[in-house]
Amino acid sequence: MPAVEIETEKKPVSLCEANGCKEKRLFESTYCWRHLSEEGQKSYVLKIKDIVKAGKGLAGVNLSGIHLPGADLSKANLSGADLSGANFSGADLSRANLTKVNLSRSDLNRAEISMADFSEADLSRANFYRACLFGARLPWANLSGSNLSWVNLSEANLSEANLSRANITKANLSMAKLPRANLSMSYLFGSNLNECNLFEADLSMVNLSEVNLFRADLSRADLFRANLSHAHLFGANLSGTRLSGANLSATDLFGANLSGADLIGANLSGAELTGANLSWADLSRTYLLYTNLRGVKSLKGVNFTGAILPEGFEEMMAELEAKKADPKDPDYSAKK
Repeated sequence: MPAVEIETEKKPVSLCEANGCKEKRLFESTYCWRHLSEEGQKSYVLKIKDIVKAGKGLAGVNLSGIHLPGADLSKANLSGADLSGANFSGADLSRANLTKVNLSRSDLNRAEISMADFSEADLSRANFYRACLFGARLPWANLSGSNLSWVNLSEANLSEANLSRANITKANLSMAKLPRANLSMSYLFGSNLNECNLFEADLSMVNLSEVNLFRADLSRADLFRANLSHAHLFGANLSGTRLSGANLSATDLFGANLSGADLIGANLSGAELTGANLSWADLSRTYLLYTNLRGVKSLKGVNFTGAILPEGFEEMMAELEAKKADPKDPDYSAKK
């Protein structure tokens, strides 16, 4: 009777050869990072550094879990690479090509990443604490749940990026571009967003207390139930913006454009509105107690239905009407 040939299960070539391991093997290795010996890890790191130093690309390779703290990877081509769970703390990745990389759960704290290209990259739950991403490109990148506290993102491009539930405490995003970005339920306490472009961005239920938004563009953005208490929005553009249910108590809105804004049920108690344009804004059911409306630039067409109005509201309205009729008013000729 012929012997029965029993087929033994073979691992796919792409998997680590360690017994029972289901992780992918590293680039030009038969093991994953976890199953390399200590000496093997040191040798592998030197090998990767030599490849980068020689100007060779590492596009599309698997380097998941690798430890390269403090490494010089400036201008490296890592596009499409799997770098998930890797350690790049203090590394130099400036001007690197990181388009479509997987850096989820990776550690990039205090890394130098200025002018790098992260277009369409997966950066979810990554740690960027105190990293420098000045002028970096991150359009369509996934930064959900990531730690961006104390990060320098000034002049960075985050167009349509996903930053939902991210920790962006005390970060510098001055002059950054975030049109149509998703920042819902993120935490931006004390951050600098001066002259930032947030056109049509989703900032619903975001903590923006004490944030600097000097001359920021928030036109048509969604700030539903956002916390903007004590925030600074001097000269900001909030035209057509959804601010229903938002907390704007003691917020500086000096010279801000709120024309056509949805402020239904918002709290504007003690807000600074001198020079602000509220024409055609919806302030129905808005809390305006202790709010001084005397210096407002325009209240034309405003809906105050059900609003909790400040003391002396009728006197304030009469003063505004008188001002409009005053020939000394600089806008008098335009109002005639």
